[in-house]
Amino acid sequence: MNKPADIRAPGEWRIALVRGRFTVLLGLLIGLVGVVPFFEGHIYALALVHVMLTAVLLAALYASTRRRRDLIIAAALLAPGLTGRWLSDHGLSAELQVAAALFTIAFLAYVTTGVLKQVLHPGRVTFDTISGAICAYFLIGMAWAFAYLAMELQWPGAFTLSGGVSLASLAKAHEELQRLIYYSFVTLTTLGYGDIVAANGPARAASALEAIVGQMYVAILVARLVALHILHSERDRARE
Repeated sequence: MNKPADIRAPGEWRIALVRGRFTVLLGLLIGLVGVVPFFEGHIYALALVHVMLTAVLLAALYASTRRRRDLIIAAALLAPGLTGRWLSDHGLSAELQVAAALFTIAFLAYVTTGVLKQVLHPGRVTFDTISGAICAYFLIGMAWAFAYLAMELQWPGAFTLSGGVSLASLAKAHEELQRLIYYSFVTLTTLGYGDIVAANGPARAASALEAIVGQMYVAILVARLVALHILHSERDRARE
């Protein structure tokens, strides 16, 4: 008896997941950046932040690595950073939190490079390719957020809220990270609302650099994707 048309074999589900890996990662990134903040102050906010962040980092690990060597390197960078993040609200010292943030930055830089290599490969531009390009943009913002977190931990008061209140005065580390993720994407997109301000030299320099990278990324990547789309369109017409 034939299987129903909507039932896939295990191998087909795996192929579908591989082909849509960037779309899955993009959904998780949108959830972390755009949905989790709605639960700020909730009793389960801490657990939700940790679970969503873990899901994003693991999905990035899966989506960006195609070879075993890349997987091992990325996992080695992820493990200490993820462990430090889970322990950050449970008495982990500031020095170890800085080290965990640096490992996370290295991991995000590594997987972002892996995503971009796949996105910019001279193949046909698909919906998942576009999702991958957006994922890389989000991952850049996440990497900078952890860089800002490391600065705030190293130099308390590096970032201040409106009214001159330091982020270091917040009670929970996950609240600090959430605000720095927000600040990072506001800076990456050059919106600059001014409700969080870089208050020392390294923080201001990093913020300016992120704004430059955000603008260059959009300009260069859009040009590359358009060029690939035109190339394949011309090849298709030549075959007809």
